[in-house]
Amino acid sequence: MWRTLLYIPERIDNIPLLGFGLLFWLWVILAVGLVVWQARHHTRRDDLWTTVILYAIVAALIALVLPRVCVEIPGIFDAQGRPMRGLPIRGYGTMLLLGVASAVSLAIYRAKRRGLTVEWVSNLALWGIIPGMIGARAFHVVEYWPVHYGPLWKTAGPVAGLLAVLNVAQGGLVVYGSVIGGLLGVAVYTWRHRMRLLSVLDLLTPCFLIGLAFGRIGCFLNGCCFGGVCELPWAVRFPAGSFAYLSQIEHGQMFVYGIRFREDPAHPQRLPMVLEVDPKSPAAEAGIKPGEHIAVVNGVSLGGTSGESPASRLAIQLIALSGDPVIVEGGRGCVCSCGGHIHDISVLSRSDRLPHSGHLPTAVPVIIRIETPEGHRYNWETAEGLPARSLPVHPSQLYSSFNAAILCLFVL
Repeated sequence: MWRTLLYIPERIDNIPLLGFGLLFWLWVILAVGLVVWQARHHTRRDDLWTTVILYAIVAALIALVLPRVCVEIPGIFDAQGRPMRGLPIRGYGTMLLLGVASAVSLAIYRAKRRGLTVEWVSNLALWGIIPGMIGARAFHVVEYWPVHYGPLWKTAGPVAGLLAVLNVAQGGLVVYGSVIGGLLGVAVYTWRHRMRLLSVLDLLTPCFLIGLAFGRIGCFLNGCCFGGVCELPWAVRFPAGSFAYLSQIEHGQMFVYGIRFREDPAHPQRLPMVLEVDPKSPAAEAGIKPGEHIAVVNGVSLGGTSGESPASRLAIQLIALSGDPVIVEGGRGCVCSCGGHIHDISVLSRSDRLPHSGHLPTAVPVIIRIETPEGHRYNWETAEGLPARSLPVHPSQLYSSFNAAILCLFVL
C-alpha cells in the first residue's frame, strides 16, 4: 500500500506553480503549438474545434481545480514555519496515467496497421478518456450520495457539496462508470465519423485490457480493494486505518480493546452485536458479554438514519480513541470503488482466526464506555493498543491485473 507517491508544491519559492502559475502557461504554450500543428496538417474543422475545447477544459482544470485539491504536505514548512501545501500524486492516479498512456500507445500501433492516423487515435482517446472520467466520478457520487454527498449538501450548503463532488483527489472513481462513460464517448465519436462501432471496439479491446492491468495495480497501491483472509505465502497485510483494517474490525474478524463485534441484521436498528470477549481483557472484567448490542460508545449514539453502518461508526469511534490519525475517505468510498468486497467477508471462527502482528503503542490508557439498548453500562480502561496491521488477505487486485495482462496478450 502506497497511497501518496509524492507532492507537487503549490509554489516554488515565490513562483506559483498551480492555478494561473507556471504550469498553466506551459500548458497554454503547448496547446497553442499543437493546435497550430494540427491546422497546418489539414485537420478537419470539426475535429480542430473539438481539440481546442478539450485543451481549454484542461487549462481550466489546472487554473481552477488543482489549487482547490491541494493539501498540507506532512512535515514540510516554509521559511515562516507555515505548513506548505501541495498537490498529492496518488499511487492510483499514477497507475491510471500509465494505463492510459499504454492503452493509447497500443491503440496507435494497432490503428496504423489498419490504415488509421495517429490524429484519429488521439481524438478518439480524448472522446473516451474524458467521458470515462466523468462517468467514473458520477457513478461514485450517485452510489455514495445517501452516505456522504447528500448529507454534506444539506448541512454545509450547495457550494461545499459541489466542491466535494468535484474533489476527485479525495477519492471516488468507479470502474463501471468509467466503462459506461468511455463507451458512450467512443460511440459518439464513431457515429460522427460514420465508422462501424464493432470494428472500433475490436481495435480497442486489448487497449482496454492493458489499461485495466495498470489500473488494478493502482487499486492495490491505494489499499481500498482486497480479498479474503488467507495464510498463503504471498498474502499481504494492510496498515492500521486502511480499508481492509477497518472492514475486518467492522465485520468481527479482529479484536479491538478486548471485543469482537459485527452488525446484527436482525436488530431493528442493525446495531453491532458483541461476538466474543477476550477472557483475559479488561472488557471481560467489566462484565460485557457476547450477544449484547452496543447502542452508545463514549457518548456517541450508533443508531440513526445517516446511511452509515452502525458497526462502521463503532469501528471508527474505537480507533479514534487511540489518538492515532485515521483517514476515512468520503463515504468510506474507495478511490476506485470496485465494489463487492465488504459484504463478501465472512466472520472467522475461533479456530480459523489468524493472529495479527502486534499492537500499536498508546500514549495514554484508553477508556471505553459502552451502553446497551437495555440500559446496561460497561466501562473499562486498557493500555493495549490497536492491532498494528490487518489480518493477511489475498492481493486480489494483483490477481486481476495479471488476468487482464494475460487476456490482452490473447486478444492482440
